[in-house]
Parts: sequence; structure tokens; C-alpha cells
Amino acid sequence: MKKLKERIANLGLSIKKELTTALAFSIVLLALGIVAFYLLNSYIYLGVGLVFVVLFNLLYFSRYSKLEKEQNDLAKQDFVSLFTFFKIYLHNGYSVYTALKEIQAFADKQLALYLSDLIRDIDQDKTINPFIRFGRKFNDLIIEEMMILIYQMIDDGSNPSHLSQFDLIFGKISDIAYEKEINKKRNSLASMSTFPLVGSSILIVMVTFGIITVMEEMVNVL
Repeated sequence: MKKLKERIANLGLSIKKELTTALAFSIVLLALGIVAFYLLNSYIYLGVGLVFVVLFNLLYFSRYSKLEKEQNDLAKQDFVSLFTFFKIYLHNGYSVYTALKEIQAFADKQLALYLSDLIRDIDQDKTINPFIRFGRKFNDLIIEEMMILIYQMIDDGSNPSHLSQFDLIFGKISDIAYEKEINKKRNSLASMSTFPLVGSSILIVMVTFGIITVMEEMVNVL
């Protein structure tokens, strides 16, 4: 339960609202199954109610994985946009530390917090650790690699060799982010074609339950 609450909080959702919604829908679905059981005197409806409770909770809580992926993808896109400014500052002779402070003005809320933590950690810890921690927030090895390079630029200076290496790695990150965005739009269009199939599946399930009900009534009459 503790890990679940942490996931909900990290997604920026209300823990109370999420758990209350899950509990409320579970109670309603189970209650409908119990009512159907007493009215129609068939255990199958009680079982169906329990199945729907389990399915609802699986679908409801499994959506967090999708939300986390979307959040991470969005963070990477913001990272690319923000560090484009960082690249410009470096090419204009700014130091790494100054460039990091300057780009805070262009960061969105989440990335601004990440940068604030990075700058604070740099002030307290002159090792590579703050840069690695910052890179790990994006769950991407190539971003970690870039942050390690940025750390090296602090000690060695922004010489042409480092800038060229930075441009190369940052270019790869930008290309990957662009490809993911294109694939996301393609998948979104493809998913729209599945809606008729979902509707047909629901209709088949409803017809199946109707047939089962009719057959039970016929058996009771006999």
C-alpha cells in the first residue's frame, strides 16, 4: 500500500481521491452482483459481479504504468527543449553552472524542481553524484551519459572537443525524442481503429449474458 501511495503521489494525483474512487466503484459493482443474485436467484450474477470488481481494479490501477511512461516521455521532451537553451549558452561562452542557472527561467514546473535540486546539490557536493542523480530521473542512459559529460566540462572547461561531443550526444537525444513523438501520434491514430472492435466485444458479452438468462428461465420452467 505504501508503494502504491508513492506512485500516486509521484504522478501528481490525489491519493484520497484515487483510493476512494476505486473503493466506491468496487462496492457498486459488487452490490449490483448481489442484487442480481437475489432477484434472479442465480449465483452466476454474483460471480460476474466479483469478476467485474477484479477487472475494474486491475484496469484502474494498471493505468499508472501508462501514466508514468507518459510523464517520463513528457519530461524527456521538456529536457530536450530546455537543454537546447543550455547548448546555446555553452556556445556563447557561459560556464556550465551559469548556464544551468540561466535555463531555470525556461523550465516548466517539474523540470524546474529537478534543476533546482541539481544546482543545490552542486553547491553542496562538487563530485559527479549530483549530475548522475539528475540524469537518472529520466530513466535514460544516454541522458546520464550527457550529464556525465557536462560534469567533465566543469573541470576541463567548455573546449571545442567537449562542445562537439556534447552536440553529438544531445543530437542523439533530440532524435530519439522526435521519433518517440512521431510513433506516439501513429499509435494514437491506430488505436482509434480498435474502438469498433471494443464495441463489438461488449455487444457479444451482453448477448451472451442474455442467452444464458433465457436458458436458465427455460430450465426453471421445465
